[in-house]
Amino acid sequence: METMTIFTNPSSTLRRSPALTVGFRPPPMLSICSKKNGDSTASFDELKGLNSSNGALPRVPENQTSASPPDLRFDRLQIPDDEVECQYNRVFGNFVAREVIFNEEYWVVARLRAECHWENQPDVCNVQYLKAVFAQKEFYALKRQHASKLGEKCTCIVAMRSNQSSDKITILKSVVGTLEISMRRLFSGETFPGEIVKPPPFGSRAPGPGYGYVSNLYVPKSSRRRGIASNMLLLALEVAKSNGANEVFVHVHKDNIAAQQLYGKIGFQIVEEAGHCLLVDHNYLMRLKI
Repeated sequence: METMTIFTNPSSTLRRSPALTVGFRPPPMLSICSKKNGDSTASFDELKGLNSSNGALPRVPENQTSASPPDLRFDRLQIPDDEVECQYNRVFGNFVAREVIFNEEYWVVARLRAECHWENQPDVCNVQYLKAVFAQKEFYALKRQHASKLGEKCTCIVAMRSNQSSDKITILKSVVGTLEISMRRLFSGETFPGEIVKPPPFGSRAPGPGYGYVSNLYVPKSSRRRGIASNMLLLALEVAKSNGANEVFVHVHKDNIAAQQLYGKIGFQIVEEAGHCLLVDHNYLMRLKI
């Protein structure tokens, strides 16, 4: 049941906006979601990053990362399903949810996050330029975050159209959804993230298994109502459980009834005692024990 915007609040590491129209919050250039024939994917020129003044994506200086920007191939074909090698995947209908493998997939994820961030603000001046800048920053942040061996472990999940060996479909036209699951630990004395407790000495973390945190869940409008969001969530739960977590949390805006229903269908429940901590942000904290 996905009749709404599907997105969750972004990871605290990236510090982006809230949302879920099933969770992340809330920049004329080209839009990642084409309106023709219900196609939710971006065109080649939309994602290629041409340096021009007519609304194409601006180039990113090489000094934004310590390494040279990756050589993105926007004509790269999707790997046939039977040739994909990854730890986590889930097949459902004509789709498959799995870990991100290629840089091009990270780029589409970044563009989807930009689309989600500005989805309900179509009248903003230069919205497409702002989307492009947002996506480029998000891309490099994703690459740094998932390459780092320090801090919380994050797994970026994408939902893609199934692909057989005979199919010739590019990655850009394959991705139909994304989310992120990160592994975290509560501070000593906390029973849920953000609980107001006596400050622990030196910010010590609680012993025992950590918890999973879902963020940046988004499915473009033309790909909703196909079970994509719920199956990505089920895969995220598998990731969390395999990493030793015994519970998973997510923040959802208090007015986002559709999001609350989606998570409730999976088994999440609102953490009532967290309400006073989240009043300013207008969010509910939801939890699922696994």
